[in-house]
Amino acid sequence: MSRKRFTIHLVHIARVVAASLAFDCAAQPENNWWYFNNVAVDFNGVAPVVHTNSAMNQGEGSSSISNADGDLLFYTDGVSVWNRTNSQMSNGYGLLGQSSATQSALIVPKPSNCQFYYIFTVPSQNDVTPLSYSVVDMTLDGGLGDITLKNVPLIAGVTERLSATLHANGVDRWVVGQRCSDLAIVSFRLTASGVDPTPVISPPPPPITSSNCYLSSYIGSLKIAPDGSRLCTTFGYGVNAYLMDYDPLTGLASATLRWSPFLTSGGYGVEFSPNSSRLYLQTANVPRMTVQYDLLAGDTTAIMASRYVVDSAGLDPDNPINYLHGGALQLGPNGQLYINRLNKSHLSVIPYPDAVGAACGYVEHAIDLSPLECELGLPNHLPSYPLCNALVGIPEAGYASVLIATDPSGGHLIVSFHDDSWLGMHFALLDMSGRIVIDEPITSPTESISLHRIALGNYLVRLINGDKSLAQRIVVNY
Repeated sequence: MSRKRFTIHLVHIARVVAASLAFDCAAQPENNWWYFNNVAVDFNGVAPVVHTNSAMNQGEGSSSISNADGDLLFYTDGVSVWNRTNSQMSNGYGLLGQSSATQSALIVPKPSNCQFYYIFTVPSQNDVTPLSYSVVDMTLDGGLGDITLKNVPLIAGVTERLSATLHANGVDRWVVGQRCSDLAIVSFRLTASGVDPTPVISPPPPPITSSNCYLSSYIGSLKIAPDGSRLCTTFGYGVNAYLMDYDPLTGLASATLRWSPFLTSGGYGVEFSPNSSRLYLQTANVPRMTVQYDLLAGDTTAIMASRYVVDSAGLDPDNPINYLHGGALQLGPNGQLYINRLNKSHLSVIPYPDAVGAACGYVEHAIDLSPLECELGLPNHLPSYPLCNALVGIPEAGYASVLIATDPSGGHLIVSFHDDSWLGMHFALLDMSGRIVIDEPITSPTESISLHRIALGNYLVRLINGDKSLAQRIVVNY
């Protein structure tokens, strides 16, 4: 009889306080203010509140950032930058993004120092400007911030797609774009020392099949799953999506699934559910459609067969002479998924995006924006990770003393510590849907947890002792 063996690959360590988890979307006050088109939405309260005092008038891409208390810091369309008073920063002009690019800008806090923020920008189609970055110093202008470094080029010949995720070490970031010529994913590492200008370039995916390869190469969105394990890109024509594995340790992507789910209409919006188990796509053109795929369904065939049409429409029911055009998809800080549609005076919502099929609970009229109307874009944010990492500003003693590793035979997880404050800690192992699969107390300085009873896959180890908590993602193979 062959013996089942497990190998545990440590993906990253993220030390967190209280009960926040790596995939907990609700613990992201840095995303609590949304600025898009000429609309602002405040998510700090029980229900979102709409404001009409935005200084920005943007058609597609934008990004906004708040502090750890959920207070607005600044926002941008990739060209200009406005502070929390809705005034343009004195040096906040002339950035190399384009507000007509799908994901024109992305604000990323500097690791280990949240007084500094990087604004990454990409061009729109037909624009030869490179993927670039600028730096905002929030200590300037009385705490309103200003740009100290502007338009540092990283790589030319990129598409309108731009996203970011945590590095496997839980501290650094990967800023991710896509090369236009061959659609290769390019990843730049952001550390406490700055941006490494040498990109990690992934092998190009299979060529797209399109009625307009040129426009398809440029137009579309890129999102990375909250757990960092996958990314998805959409294309404006023909082949509508690539679903790829992503390695947050190396920054490399590999194409695993390519499909044309919308037949006659190109893809635009894309988003993962908070626990990374479902994928949502939306078309830009007629027939407008929002669909869900179950990434836990099984192999490629099963994932494709799991397609559920969340909503579809041809003519606009509010104005029957016009066709409905879909736009961006974006997870909110409340864990709900918001849907944008061109020229509509409301946002739609999927309140339970982790649920399969109709249980996701689609609501057409969710946030009333009237008298203002949507364009195509929603603000571009980091996926579901704490933006100002909890590694900054918390005592390291006690956390550094905990070691999570495997035994030489594979099959067990070893938890050990030399700090008595962790005595009596509680061990929990959660799958990526948030279900607890192992729940045990830790009663000795070195504890061996059997993994023979669980299936292979991604898991979150969580150790809790009073007001201290530690979370670590692992992958189980055999």
